[in-house]
Amino acid sequence: MINPEVQQTSRVGVLAVVGVGLIGGSFAAALRKAGAVDRVLGVGRTPGPLAQARRLGLIDEVATLAQAAEQADLIFLATPVGTFPAVLEGLLPSLKPATVITDGGSTKADVVQAAYGVLGSRAG
Repeated sequence: MINPEVQQTSRVGVLAVVGVGLIGGSFAAALRKAGAVDRVLGVGRTPGPLAQARRLGLIDEVATLAQAAEQADLIFLATPVGTFPAVLEGLLPSLKPATVITDGGSTKADVVQAAYGVLGSRAG
């Protein structure tokens, strides 16, 4: 839970959430509620959850992986951990140098392995 009494020292200009289900949607909602994000992009495989996330105000617009990589300052991966290599490969060609990628995955060993496998020296 974000403490509203804590002075905010930084903002996320553009957040991209890859997977706007319960975990990704909750992450976006928490940052929006805290006033810590300017714009939220939603990335997903099927239009239904993306449309619902937009109706609920969790995301501002739908984006592809390439569009998210080109625009986002922070990318939150909220898809099954097994999809991370493919997601990272989709992000890599357009990824801005200073973009931070983080995740809500249930395990970290697989995530770190996927990150170094796809992103190489950019991971870490």
